[in-house]
Amino acid sequence: MRILPTVACALLLLPAVAHSAPNEPASTDKTDLPRWNVRTDALMVAMPQEKLLPLLPDLRDPGKIDAAVEKLLAAIQRKEAILTGCLMLFTLDGARGESRAITELLYPDDYGGPQAPQTVMDPANAPANRWTGVPNPSSFTTMNLGPFLAVEPHVSANGNSIRLEFEVQRATLLGFDVYDSALAKIEMPRRFCSKNSGQISLQNGQRSLIGVHVLTKPKGYLEVFILQSSATPLP
Repeated sequence: MRILPTVACALLLLPAVAHSAPNEPASTDKTDLPRWNVRTDALMVAMPQEKLLPLLPDLRDPGKIDAAVEKLLAAIQRKEAILTGCLMLFTLDGARGESRAITELLYPDDYGGPQAPQTVMDPANAPANRWTGVPNPSSFTTMNLGPFLAVEPHVSANGNSIRLEFEVQRATLLGFDVYDSALAKIEMPRRFCSKNSGQISLQNGQRSLIGVHVLTKPKGYLEVFILQSSATPLP
């Protein structure tokens, strides 16, 4: 008997946006080693909807996003917002890297059924066939909860712009669904996942808003994902 967990997923794929970075081709000289060390930061912040909505126009504006992020950080200090994720990743130009801060939740995903009927004596000393035992877990699956970042950066020849292939997500446990059987109650986890993936072109050191999500928990909150990437020459 196989039971799958319930997954609520908020997925918002924003179109790849090319900001005011110069239109320079990435370095294509494959004979040389990578010349750039790339740092990418992922900031995840949840805030009550009525407080976050007025900040969205500035978060979408490349010229105003830095000041808007400072307001978000100040709101976190005042406990008016929740820091849901903060990941930093170093990788070489052209190399994919991953960063995560997860909790592993192990749960059964398959159960063996009760034993076949056996002949037993009932209280009246008459033989009767009865099922014995309860469903027992026969295999397990690991569910990852928490923030995750994966990027593959491509730096222009002079280092002024960076093209990012990215995946950012955060998963949380909402609770457990209970499935009743004749012999036992089986609990299965219910997960909520916010995720963004795609490509974006940034100026070296620039921030960009890449996702806005309506959260199930806490109710009435919005969550934003913000990426920042910068490249420095290798020694």
